[in-house]
Amino acid sequence: MDLCKYKLTQSQVGLLGRTPIVNDLAQCDAIRELITERKIQRLHSRYAQLCDSGYPAQEIADLFTENGIWEARPQGAQYIGRQQIRDHFASADASYPWALHLNVPLQIDVAPNGQSACGSWYLLMPCTDATTGTLASAWLAGRYDNDFVSTDDGWKYSHLRITFGLMTPHLNDWSSDRFDLLTRLNASGPSGRPDDSRHPHQINNSH
Repeated sequence: MDLCKYKLTQSQVGLLGRTPIVNDLAQCDAIRELITERKIQRLHSRYAQLCDSGYPAQEIADLFTENGIWEARPQGAQYIGRQQIRDHFASADASYPWALHLNVPLQIDVAPNGQSACGSWYLLMPCTDATTGTLASAWLAGRYDNDFVSTDDGWKYSHLRITFGLMTPHLNDWSSDRFDLLTRLNASGPSGRPDDSRHPHQINNSH
């Protein structure tokens, strides 16, 4: 009998007690969770692959729910819904003509109902930066803390968050300024002040 296709309530499990059947059901739950984690890992890997292949805007937007959110910190960029996310990535290739998203998985936690999850990854990203109008070799590094939901079309991002801890030209000594790229980008705005030189939705850091 294939027990993995059956869903028992907690009271039913309690009535069965610690039996081989219950042990089998626990194994089924563990297998389901591992499968879910694998699907989420593949989704995030697909996102990185697309970003490293010219940022195809429609394909990236399709990885999100209809009302999904893409957010980058500390620059404050936030895009809500597939249309905004698609518009954002439409110009990403001009800002980063080359990038390599190297992800290190940290943790994926699946909700008890199996319909949502959250996951974290480290990002190390060597790239060619063109956000200030000139090409420069650069390093970006940070951490993803993402939310996911299961849909009829598979797992999707409901909220992608990237928090950077490093944004610097390749040869810079980042011990004194880890956000030199962001400082330069903000300084190129109308006022030259980092806090208000650009509207958050105009800052194109696409990772």
